[in-house]
Amino acid sequence: MRRKYVEVVMSIGSVGLILLVLASFNSGVRQQVSEHWSSGAVAEATAAGRTTRQVTGAIVQAAKDQGLANTPIVLFVLGAGVLVLFMVRT
Repeated sequence: MRRKYVEVVMSIGSVGLILLVLASFNSGVRQQVSEHWSSGAVAEATAAGRTTRQVTGAIVQAAKDQGLANTPIVLFVLGAGVLVLFMVRT
């Protein structure tokens, strides 16, 4: 049972690490993430949904912008995402 919790924490940590690396390289993602963290924990559910859509849109746009120029990195992130999905699933 303990191993399962460790794997879940590692999976969440890897997704967080990927997000931090993306935010450190792209100013649009960095801005969206900083706006999300500065809004506080008292935000309403609709505002949280809107913020999530905005952050997701910024990440997708950054991936599109950086995708052609940095194909090896995109393939690495895609592979890491697939591995995270398999780790979470099992």
